[in-house]
Amino acid sequence: MPMAPRAWWIMKYFGDHQDDRFQCVIDVEHEDSWTSLGSKVIRVSYAGMGDSEFYDMYRRGLAFTFEPTGVITKFDWLALINTIVSGLVFLALVDNVVGVFAFYIVRHSDIYSKACVEELQYSHLLAKFGINVALACQNFKAWNKADSGKEASISKDELAAVYSDCFDTDTAMKFAEVVIEQAVGDPNATELKYSHLVGLMSTGLVTTDRLKKFAEQHANDPIANFNSSQVAPA
Repeated sequence: MPMAPRAWWIMKYFGDHQDDRFQCVIDVEHEDSWTSLGSKVIRVSYAGMGDSEFYDMYRRGLAFTFEPTGVITKFDWLALINTIVSGLVFLALVDNVVGVFAFYIVRHSDIYSKACVEELQYSHLLAKFGINVALACQNFKAWNKADSGKEASISKDELAAVYSDCFDTDTAMKFAEVVIEQAVGDPNATELKYSHLVGLMSTGLVTTDRLKKFAEQHANDPIANFNSSQVAPA
């Protein structure tokens, strides 16, 4: 089988996108091999198996293959920043930096530091919530001058009267408007009920429902095994 020369031009580019000229290192390789162009068969006669005459003309020529490789760099500030931030996060350095700023530098750092290291006593938190609700209910009765009972409500004027001894009439009314609107969740609300006041005092950790569930689940727990740090009822 006749052979045909084949050449590979491997072009390796190097440089930066801001350069006027790129560096290109060219490696040339060659070998004598079949060019994969196929052959042309011309039959002279065909009289069955093993009795035929033909000419198989193999093509011969040159084959060139160009293979560009290499790297053309381009500086990217965003990629650099993302890489640095990812590395800092991976090394947990960000937590330490934030901790230094939060616990030693910024204003009220002593409060943040105490909140971070102080153990959460969930039962105590619920108890404080209960005490605050009791004080709110007692004050609610004193503020309410019209009716009483579970569905009793305080009007905007009655709540403003609580502030009137310390503030002028306009400021007292603004206080009453903000408290009632935020507690009820309606900008047009004009009355405040027990449930609204307690809901305003509730947080993500302490609510009346959580307090009842906690009390029901731990009603028969012995004091020695009582887990006061439980964050939420199961």
